[in-house]
Amino acid sequence: MTARRLLLAPCNTPKTHFLAMGKGAENDYRALGCDRWQAWQFGYSVLPDSSPTEPHIRSEETPVQLLYCGSLIDYKGVDILFNALSQIRLKSLAWHLTLIGDGPERKNLENQALTAGIRNRMTFRGFVPHDQCALDYRTHDILILPSRYDGWGAVINEAMEFGLAIVASDAVGSTGVLVDEGTNGLVFPSKDVNKLADQLENLITDTELLRAMQQASRQKIKQFRPAEAARRLVKLCRGLAGHGPIPAYEEGFCQRLP
Repeated sequence: MTARRLLLAPCNTPKTHFLAMGKGAENDYRALGCDRWQAWQFGYSVLPDSSPTEPHIRSEETPVQLLYCGSLIDYKGVDILFNALSQIRLKSLAWHLTLIGDGPERKNLENQALTAGIRNRMTFRGFVPHDQCALDYRTHDILILPSRYDGWGAVINEAMEFGLAIVASDAVGSTGVLVDEGTNGLVFPSKDVNKLADQLENLITDTELLRAMQQASRQKIKQFRPAEAARRLVKLCRGLAGHGPIPAYEEGFCQRLP
């Protein structure tokens, strides 16, 4: 930590600009002593699916299809999701959870689900090649990312391309950029099982709200595709170099962080 501070100290001037992957990244740099830098919020983009479809619309008689996509490791917080789904109020609702990904916590998670009596409502897919995940996105309603920490969480970008509503913790870096609270998704305080359960209950029981969020995701992600992100980055760089106005975006990539 001391070495990093010494290396960064000469650059700690208002003339230094840097791109931060959301507010969390900015806070990390500030903690290293970069309190005079000019921070600009940026983020990851993913290519849109080459064969877009309408968001998955389930019939009233079928369970809500929940999706988790990521490694089965501690900081991803899948055990937090299982604790929420294990609550009596959630166990009484119609849902099914698909988990894409593998990792050292898989056995523990399967045992947790079995003990809680919800193992038969889950499908552990294991590792799935990235180019084969599109089918899962197309057939699910809600993406859940319950991480204890996640620098960005590009699966949110991907899920929004397919029109999934988003439920994610506030420790996921992209939530401040990609998720409009109550519009295309819901954000809960990291590790807050009860709040996560509240949000899942709301979406599972309110079909109209779920459909509205699915449609909103498809619209929102258009602002954050690679071509649009590149256009904004070019405009920012040109502005900082004195070749045009510096963009003052109210939201999205290249938002000025105070």
